[in-house]
Amino acid sequence: MSRDTKTSIRLLPRPVLQLEAPNGFRVGPELAGLLLLVDKLGSIRRAASRLGLRYSTAWDLLRSAETGLGGPLVEASRGGRGGGGARLTGLGRLVLEEYLAFHRRLLGTEFEPVLAGPVEGGGDVLVYAGSHDPLAERALGALRRSGALVEPVWTGSMAGALMILLGEADVAGVHLCVEGEGCNVAAYERLGLRGVALLVRGYERLVGLASRRPFRSVGEALDMILEGRLRVAWRQPGSGSRLLLERMLRDRSGQQYRAPAERWFPTHLAVAEAIARGEADVGLVHLSAARYYGLSFLPVRWERFDFLVRRGLRDPLRVIGMLLGEARALAGQLPGYRVPRGIGEVLAG
Repeated sequence: MSRDTKTSIRLLPRPVLQLEAPNGFRVGPELAGLLLLVDKLGSIRRAASRLGLRYSTAWDLLRSAETGLGGPLVEASRGGRGGGGARLTGLGRLVLEEYLAFHRRLLGTEFEPVLAGPVEGGGDVLVYAGSHDPLAERALGALRRSGALVEPVWTGSMAGALMILLGEADVAGVHLCVEGEGCNVAAYERLGLRGVALLVRGYERLVGLASRRPFRSVGEALDMILEGRLRVAWRQPGSGSRLLLERMLRDRSGQQYRAPAERWFPTHLAVAEAIARGEADVGLVHLSAARYYGLSFLPVRWERFDFLVRRGLRDPLRVIGMLLGEARALAGQLPGYRVPRGIGEVLAG
Protein backbone atom coordinates (compact mmCIF):
# COMPACT_ATOMS: atom_id res chain seq x y z
CA MET A 1 0.00 0.00 0.00
CA SER A 2 1.32 3.44 -0.90
CA ARG A 3 2.27 5.80 1.90
CA ASP A 4 0.10 8.46 0.28
CA THR A 5 -3.01 6.34 0.71
CA LYS A 6 -5.14 7.76 3.48
CA THR A 7 -7.51 5.67 5.49
CA SER A 8 -10.15 7.22 7.72
CA ILE A 9 -12.34 5.52 10.24
CA ARG A 10 -14.86 6.95 12.62
CA LEU A 11 -14.83 5.42 16.10
CA LEU A 12 -17.63 6.09 18.50
CA PRO A 13 -17.61 5.51 22.25
CA ARG A 14 -19.96 2.83 23.54
CA PRO A 15 -20.35 2.98 27.31
CA VAL A 16 -20.88 -0.31 29.09
CA LEU A 17 -22.81 -0.46 32.36
CA GLN A 18 -21.65 -2.62 35.24
CA LEU A 19 -23.36 -2.81 38.62
CA GLU A 20 -21.33 -3.86 41.63
CA ALA A 21 -22.58 -5.77 44.67
CA PRO A 22 -21.15 -5.00 48.15
CA ASN A 23 -18.88 -8.06 47.90
CA GLY A 24 -17.38 -6.81 44.63
CA PHE A 25 -19.31 -9.09 42.27
CA ARG A 26 -20.21 -7.27 39.06
CA VAL A 27 -23.33 -7.58 36.93
CA GLY A 28 -22.51 -6.68 33.35
CA PRO A 29 -24.22 -6.78 29.97
CA GLU A 30 -23.48 -10.46 29.37
CA LEU A 31 -25.31 -11.64 32.51
CA ALA A 32 -28.09 -9.06 32.04
CA GLY A 33 -28.55 -10.18 28.43
CA LEU A 34 -28.75 -13.82 29.46
CA LEU A 35 -31.37 -13.05 32.14
CA LEU A 36 -33.38 -10.93 29.72
CA LEU A 37 -33.49 -13.64 27.07
CA VAL A 38 -34.26 -16.41 29.56
CA ASP A 39 -37.17 -14.27 30.69
CA LYS A 40 -38.37 -13.77 27.11
CA LEU A 41 -37.69 -17.25 25.69
CA GLY A 42 -38.23 -19.44 28.77
CA SER A 43 -35.08 -21.47 28.01
CA ILE A 44 -31.43 -21.19 29.02
CA ARG A 45 -30.47 -23.25 25.98
CA ARG A 46 -32.22 -20.97 23.49
CA ALA A 47 -31.04 -17.82 25.27
CA ALA A 48 -27.42 -19.01 25.13
CA SER A 49 -27.79 -19.79 21.43
CA ARG A 50 -29.17 -16.31 20.65
CA LEU A 51 -26.22 -14.74 22.48
CA GLY A 52 -23.68 -16.95 20.70
CA LEU A 53 -22.68 -18.56 24.00
CA ARG A 54 -21.85 -22.19 24.59
CA TYR A 55 -24.50 -23.73 26.80
CA SER A 56 -21.86 -24.64 29.38
CA THR A 57 -20.60 -21.02 29.32
CA ALA A 58 -24.11 -19.77 30.09
CA TRP A 59 -24.36 -22.19 33.02
CA ASP A 60 -20.95 -21.10 34.34
CA LEU A 61 -22.10 -17.48 34.13
CA LEU A 62 -25.24 -18.26 36.14
CA ARG A 63 -23.33 -20.32 38.73
CA SER A 64 -20.80 -17.54 39.25
CA ALA A 65 -23.64 -15.03 39.68
CA GLU A 66 -25.44 -17.30 42.16
CA THR A 67 -22.29 -17.42 44.27
CA GLY A 68 -21.65 -13.69 43.97
CA LEU A 69 -25.24 -12.61 44.59
CA GLY A 70 -26.18 -15.19 47.21
CA GLY A 71 -28.91 -17.20 45.52
CA PRO A 72 -30.24 -18.77 42.32
CA LEU A 73 -31.26 -16.45 39.48
CA VAL A 74 -33.00 -19.02 37.27
CA GLU A 75 -35.21 -22.00 38.15
CA ALA A 76 -37.08 -24.75 36.35
CA SER A 77 -40.74 -24.09 35.62
CA ARG A 78 -43.03 -27.05 34.99
CA GLY A 79 -46.43 -26.85 33.34
CA GLY A 80 -48.09 -24.07 31.41
CA ARG A 81 -47.73 -23.45 27.69
CA GLY A 82 -45.18 -25.76 26.09
CA GLY A 83 -44.95 -27.90 29.21
CA GLY A 84 -42.53 -25.71 31.15
CA GLY A 85 -39.04 -24.28 30.81
CA ALA A 86 -36.76 -21.92 32.70
CA ARG A 87 -37.84 -18.77 34.50
CA LEU A 88 -36.25 -16.08 36.63
CA THR A 89 -36.40 -16.40 40.39
CA GLY A 90 -37.38 -13.41 42.49
CA LEU A 91 -33.69 -12.53 42.88
CA GLY A 92 -33.06 -12.98 39.16
CA ARG A 93 -35.92 -10.65 38.29
CA LEU A 94 -34.72 -8.07 40.81
CA VAL A 95 -31.19 -8.13 39.34
CA LEU A 96 -32.53 -7.77 35.79
CA GLU A 97 -34.94 -4.95 36.67
CA GLU A 98 -32.20 -3.06 38.54
CA TYR A 99 -29.86 -3.37 35.56
CA LEU A 100 -32.52 -2.22 33.08
CA ALA A 101 -33.47 0.75 35.28
CA PHE A 102 -29.87 1.94 35.76
CA HIS A 103 -29.18 1.49 32.03
CA ARG A 104 -32.20 3.66 31.23
CA ARG A 105 -31.30 6.29 33.84
CA LEU A 106 -27.53 6.54 33.33
CA LEU A 107 -27.15 5.83 29.62
CA GLY A 108 -30.47 7.17 28.43
CA THR A 109 -31.34 4.09 26.35
CA GLU A 110 -33.14 0.80 26.74
CA PHE A 111 -30.75 -2.11 27.23
CA GLU A 112 -30.55 -4.49 24.28
CA PRO A 113 -28.38 -7.62 24.43
CA VAL A 114 -25.89 -8.13 21.63
CA LEU A 115 -27.24 -11.04 19.61
CA ALA A 116 -24.59 -13.11 17.90
CA GLY A 117 -26.77 -15.84 16.40
CA PRO A 118 -26.39 -19.53 17.12
CA VAL A 119 -23.02 -20.98 18.06
CA GLU A 120 -21.36 -22.60 15.05
CA GLY A 121 -22.79 -26.09 14.72
CA GLY A 122 -25.11 -25.32 17.63
CA GLY A 123 -28.06 -27.11 16.08
CA ASP A 124 -26.24 -30.43 16.29
CA VAL A 125 -24.75 -30.03 19.76
CA LEU A 126 -25.58 -32.85 22.16
CA VAL A 127 -26.10 -31.38 25.64
CA TYR A 128 -25.22 -33.69 28.53
CA ALA A 129 -26.48 -32.56 31.93
CA GLY A 130 -26.71 -34.24 35.29
CA SER A 131 -24.38 -35.80 37.78
CA HIS A 132 -20.64 -35.49 37.39
CA ASP A 133 -18.89 -38.80 36.84
CA PRO A 134 -15.20 -39.25 35.91
CA LEU A 135 -15.96 -42.12 33.52
CA ALA A 136 -18.80 -40.26 31.80
CA GLU A 137 -16.49 -37.23 31.49
CA ARG A 138 -13.86 -39.34 29.74
CA ALA A 139 -16.44 -40.98 27.48
CA LEU A 140 -17.83 -37.57 26.44
CA GLY A 141 -14.27 -36.42 25.75
CA ALA A 142 -13.72 -39.44 23.49
CA LEU A 143 -16.90 -38.60 21.57
CA ARG A 144 -15.70 -35.02 21.10
CA ARG A 145 -12.35 -36.21 19.78
CA SER A 146 -14.18 -38.40 17.28
CA GLY A 147 -15.87 -35.28 15.88
CA ALA A 148 -19.16 -35.21 17.82
CA LEU A 149 -20.33 -31.86 19.16
CA VAL A 150 -20.93 -32.50 22.86
CA GLU A 151 -21.39 -30.01 25.71
CA PRO A 152 -21.34 -31.32 29.29
CA VAL A 153 -22.96 -29.31 32.09
CA TRP A 154 -22.45 -30.78 35.58
CA THR A 155 -25.71 -29.85 37.28
CA GLY A 156 -26.33 -32.77 39.64
CA SER A 157 -28.75 -35.66 39.14
CA MET A 158 -32.03 -33.95 40.04
CA ALA A 159 -31.36 -30.83 37.96
CA GLY A 160 -30.24 -33.01 35.05
CA ALA A 161 -33.50 -34.97 35.15
CA LEU A 162 -35.51 -31.73 35.21
CA MET A 163 -33.50 -30.36 32.28
CA ILE A 164 -34.39 -33.46 30.27
CA LEU A 165 -38.03 -33.01 31.22
CA LEU A 166 -38.00 -29.37 30.10
CA GLY A 167 -36.07 -29.97 26.87
CA GLU A 168 -32.94 -28.19 28.11
CA ALA A 169 -30.69 -31.26 27.78
CA ASP A 170 -30.47 -34.39 25.62
CA VAL A 171 -28.71 -36.89 27.91
CA ALA A 172 -28.40 -36.91 31.70
CA GLY A 173 -26.40 -39.14 34.01
CA VAL A 174 -28.32 -39.83 37.22
CA HIS A 175 -27.89 -41.66 40.51
CA LEU A 176 -30.91 -40.92 42.66
CA CYS A 177 -30.61 -44.12 44.68
CA VAL A 178 -30.55 -43.24 48.35
CA GLU A 179 -33.03 -45.94 49.35
CA GLY A 180 -32.01 -49.10 47.48
CA GLU A 181 -32.29 -51.09 44.26
CA GLY A 182 -34.64 -49.75 41.60
CA CYS A 183 -34.82 -46.20 42.95
CA ASN A 184 -33.61 -44.64 39.68
CA VAL A 185 -36.72 -46.17 38.09
CA ALA A 186 -38.86 -44.91 40.98
CA ALA A 187 -37.43 -41.40 40.58
CA TYR A 188 -38.06 -41.59 36.82
CA GLU A 189 -41.74 -42.33 37.43
CA ARG A 190 -42.05 -39.79 40.24
CA LEU A 191 -40.64 -36.97 38.08
CA GLY A 192 -43.04 -37.69 35.22
CA LEU A 193 -40.36 -38.65 32.69
CA ARG A 194 -42.31 -41.49 31.05
CA GLY A 195 -42.98 -40.57 27.43
CA VAL A 196 -40.34 -37.81 27.58
CA ALA A 197 -37.16 -39.83 28.05
CA LEU A 198 -35.78 -43.34 28.17
CA LEU A 199 -34.01 -44.57 31.30
CA VAL A 200 -31.06 -46.69 30.18
CA ARG A 201 -28.92 -48.89 32.40
CA GLY A 202 -25.39 -47.61 32.81
CA TYR A 203 -22.72 -48.95 35.15
CA GLU A 204 -21.85 -49.18 38.83
CA ARG A 205 -19.32 -47.05 40.67
CA LEU A 206 -17.77 -47.07 44.14
CA VAL A 207 -18.28 -43.95 46.27
CA GLY A 208 -16.95 -43.23 49.72
CA LEU A 209 -15.62 -40.66 52.15
CA ALA A 210 -12.37 -38.96 51.13
CA SER A 211 -10.15 -37.25 53.70
CA ARG A 212 -6.53 -36.30 54.35
CA ARG A 213 -6.36 -38.62 57.36
CA PRO A 214 -8.07 -42.03 57.60
CA PHE A 215 -11.09 -42.71 59.80
CA ARG A 216 -11.63 -45.94 61.71
CA SER A 217 -15.13 -46.29 60.29
CA VAL A 218 -17.84 -44.49 58.35
CA GLY A 219 -19.71 -44.08 61.65
CA GLU A 220 -16.77 -42.23 63.22
CA ALA A 221 -16.65 -39.79 60.30
CA LEU A 222 -20.40 -39.18 60.41
CA ASP A 223 -20.32 -38.55 64.16
CA MET A 224 -17.53 -36.00 63.72
CA ILE A 225 -19.51 -34.21 61.02
CA LEU A 226 -22.60 -34.10 63.25
CA GLU A 227 -20.52 -32.76 66.15
CA GLY A 228 -19.18 -29.96 63.92
CA ARG A 229 -15.60 -31.26 64.10
CA LEU A 230 -15.23 -31.77 60.34
CA ARG A 231 -15.75 -29.35 57.47
CA VAL A 232 -17.61 -31.03 54.60
CA ALA A 233 -16.99 -30.28 50.92
CA TRP A 234 -20.58 -30.52 49.69
CA ARG A 235 -21.78 -31.12 46.14
CA GLN A 236 -24.46 -28.83 44.74
CA PRO A 237 -28.09 -29.02 45.92
CA GLY A 238 -30.00 -31.78 44.13
CA SER A 239 -26.92 -33.87 43.36
CA GLY A 240 -27.11 -37.56 44.15
CA SER A 241 -23.94 -37.41 46.26
CA ARG A 242 -25.34 -34.62 48.42
CA LEU A 243 -28.67 -36.44 48.85
CA LEU A 244 -26.87 -39.64 49.85
CA LEU A 245 -24.61 -37.96 52.43
CA GLU A 246 -27.58 -36.07 53.89
CA ARG A 247 -29.45 -39.39 54.15
CA MET A 248 -26.48 -41.05 55.88
CA LEU A 249 -26.29 -38.22 58.43
CA ARG A 250 -30.04 -38.35 58.99
CA ASP A 251 -29.94 -42.10 59.61
CA ARG A 252 -26.97 -41.70 61.96
CA SER A 253 -28.52 -38.91 64.04
CA GLY A 254 -32.15 -40.03 63.88
CA GLN A 255 -33.11 -36.49 62.87
CA GLN A 256 -33.73 -34.69 59.61
CA TYR A 257 -30.42 -33.35 58.24
CA ARG A 258 -29.93 -30.65 55.64
CA ALA A 259 -26.54 -29.55 54.41
CA PRO A 260 -25.78 -25.96 55.45
CA ALA A 261 -26.24 -23.25 52.82
CA GLU A 262 -22.59 -22.69 52.09
CA ARG A 263 -20.09 -23.09 49.28
CA TRP A 264 -20.56 -26.22 47.18
CA PHE A 265 -18.52 -27.93 44.48
CA PRO A 266 -19.71 -29.00 41.00
CA THR A 267 -17.64 -32.18 40.52
CA HIS A 268 -16.06 -35.08 42.41
CA LEU A 269 -12.61 -33.79 41.46
CA ALA A 270 -13.42 -30.33 42.81
CA VAL A 271 -14.49 -31.87 46.14
CA ALA A 272 -11.29 -33.93 46.33
CA GLU A 273 -9.15 -30.92 45.42
CA ALA A 274 -10.75 -28.81 48.18
CA ILE A 275 -9.93 -31.54 50.72
CA ALA A 276 -6.36 -31.89 49.45
CA ARG A 277 -5.88 -28.11 49.71
CA GLY A 278 -7.14 -28.06 53.31
CA GLU A 279 -10.29 -26.08 52.45
CA ALA A 280 -12.43 -28.95 53.78
CA ASP A 281 -11.84 -32.13 55.79
CA VAL A 282 -14.13 -34.71 54.21
CA GLY A 283 -16.42 -35.27 51.23
CA LEU A 284 -18.32 -38.01 49.43
CA VAL A 285 -16.59 -38.78 46.12
CA HIS A 286 -15.89 -41.51 43.61
CA LEU A 287 -12.80 -43.64 44.30
CA SER A 288 -10.91 -42.31 41.26
CA ALA A 289 -11.19 -38.69 42.50
CA ALA A 290 -9.75 -39.60 45.91
CA ARG A 291 -6.93 -41.57 44.28
CA TYR A 292 -6.10 -38.70 41.92
CA TYR A 293 -5.40 -36.39 44.88
CA GLY A 294 -3.77 -39.02 47.07
CA LEU A 295 -6.51 -38.95 49.71
CA SER A 296 -7.61 -41.60 52.15
CA PHE A 297 -10.79 -43.33 50.94
CA LEU A 298 -13.36 -45.12 53.09
CA PRO A 299 -15.83 -47.06 50.88
CA VAL A 300 -19.55 -46.40 51.45
CA ARG A 301 -21.26 -48.33 48.65
CA TRP A 302 -21.48 -49.32 45.02
CA GLU A 303 -24.16 -47.24 43.32
CA ARG A 304 -26.02 -47.45 40.04
CA PHE A 305 -25.18 -44.70 37.55
CA ASP A 306 -27.86 -44.74 34.83
CA PHE A 307 -28.69 -42.45 31.92
CA LEU A 308 -31.73 -40.54 30.74
CA VAL A 309 -31.92 -39.87 27.01
CA ARG A 310 -34.51 -37.52 25.53
CA ARG A 311 -36.99 -39.23 23.20
CA GLY A 312 -37.02 -36.22 20.87
CA LEU A 313 -33.46 -36.96 19.78
CA ARG A 314 -32.93 -38.46 16.37
CA ASP A 315 -32.29 -42.17 17.12
CA PRO A 316 -31.87 -41.82 20.92
CA LEU A 317 -30.72 -45.44 21.39
CA ARG A 318 -27.88 -44.96 18.92
CA VAL A 319 -26.77 -41.82 20.76
CA ILE A 320 -26.70 -43.47 24.18
CA GLY A 321 -25.16 -46.59 22.64
CA MET A 322 -22.20 -44.52 21.40
CA LEU A 323 -21.71 -42.96 24.83
CA LEU A 324 -21.93 -46.27 26.68
CA GLY A 325 -19.65 -47.92 24.14
CA GLU A 326 -16.95 -45.38 24.97
CA ALA A 327 -17.61 -45.83 28.70
CA ARG A 328 -17.30 -49.63 28.45
CA ALA A 329 -13.97 -49.29 26.61
CA LEU A 330 -12.58 -46.81 29.17
CA ALA A 331 -13.91 -48.38 32.39
CA GLY A 332 -10.78 -50.49 32.94
CA GLN A 333 -8.60 -47.36 32.99
CA LEU A 334 -10.19 -45.97 36.16
CA PRO A 335 -10.52 -47.65 39.56
CA GLY A 336 -13.92 -48.12 41.14
CA TYR A 337 -16.13 -49.11 38.20
CA ARG A 338 -18.09 -52.26 37.35
CA VAL A 339 -19.74 -52.75 33.95
CA PRO A 340 -22.83 -55.01 34.24
CA ARG A 341 -23.95 -57.43 31.56
CA GLY A 342 -27.12 -55.42 31.03
CA ILE A 343 -25.42 -52.11 30.21
CA GLY A 344 -27.51 -50.30 27.59
CA GLU A 345 -30.77 -52.05 28.57
CA VAL A 346 -33.83 -49.80 28.57
CA LEU A 347 -35.13 -49.82 32.14
CA ALA A 348 -38.13 -47.55 31.58
CA GLY A 349 -39.67 -45.46 28.85
